[in-house]
Amino acid sequence: MTVLSDVLTVDTPAAILADLLTAFQAKALNARGWNQQRIAMVLAECQADTSSTWEQIVYNITGGGYLPTAVGAWLDLLGIGWFDNPRNSPLQAIIQLRLTDTAGAGPWQLANPVAVAYPTSPNPLYYRSQAGTVNIPRNGFVDAIFYAEAPGAVYNVAPGQITDLATPIPGVTVTSPAIGNTGVITAQAGQDAEKDGPYRTRLQAQWGLLAQGYVVAKILTLTQQALPGRTLRQVVLDPGPVPGVPYSYLADINGPVSFADCLTVYNYLADPSRRPVGNWPVQVYPATVLLQDITWTLYLDGTNPNAQSDCAERLQAYEETTLPGQVIHMSRLIDVAVNGATDGVIGAIPGLGPNVTFPEVIRLAPPQILEMVPTFVTVG
Repeated sequence: MTVLSDVLTVDTPAAILADLLTAFQAKALNARGWNQQRIAMVLAECQADTSSTWEQIVYNITGGGYLPTAVGAWLDLLGIGWFDNPRNSPLQAIIQLRLTDTAGAGPWQLANPVAVAYPTSPNPLYYRSQAGTVNIPRNGFVDAIFYAEAPGAVYNVAPGQITDLATPIPGVTVTSPAIGNTGVITAQAGQDAEKDGPYRTRLQAQWGLLAQGYVVAKILTLTQQALPGRTLRQVVLDPGPVPGVPYSYLADINGPVSFADCLTVYNYLADPSRRPVGNWPVQVYPATVLLQDITWTLYLDGTNPNAQSDCAERLQAYEETTLPGQVIHMSRLIDVAVNGATDGVIGAIPGLGPNVTFPEVIRLAPPQILEMVPTFVTVG
């Protein structure tokens, strides 16, 4: 297969300068002996740098015209110009926290409270009250909505991780219990700007729209169109439980989508302008969750005081990329936990409890996504 580097190359300024000096010597000039301050040498170096920059521009423009080689802003231009499909923007996390009058000294009227996760770490995470003022009744509590101070998936913290206000108030405690039975405190998951790889895959999936009838690629792409701006995890079963009828199970990075989202996708797919004649409408359901307790023994080298929380964030970020029905290999989870021994974790052993080893493979049912509930024991 021909790749772009087979057609175009970009020489370094040093390589181009060497070629220029060789050409000068062929013209009987003592180019190899020129001093660095000599005008002829300065001009040659400027020409080498200019030629290398020009070659890089040509390479970028050419690569930007093809989906497999376009990167960064070139990929954005390609996605918008050819596919009318922009990159998913970053999103701020929206979380729910519980503020309680534990001293019986209320009622409290807190003006613009700011909650903080990991307050003793070098990079604490701040969340600001959505309503501005939060009213806490005497001897009671209130569940309030907070916004992350910036977009990004790093703000998707687990239940129990937020227990502090940036400015503590004696008599008021902050807790972060899960919302209902969702297992999370996020009403909207934070999201990083979509990276080149996932964005390129989404654009490539649009070619499935050219197919006749319903094929999996077409269903996946139309589903993404129905819920724009979301990072979706989905699987299509063909057939599903009913012979001849495809079933689609949906989740996003925050877990199973709502039934309202499923209805939106169902109606979008069932619209006569999109549904092929004679095809049954795709049945759309939220993915289900497999809750999996994992007891991690982490071996630390002492170089990172936040090694445990960083490990938890990596595991959650990996969990958000898994698809319904995916086979999860424990060796892959260990790789994520250790992260090449660059973040203070030099070894990790997962288990189901004391002295109970974990199976190498977790096989999810087709509608299931994995939701890990990790606990950590640190050594070192």
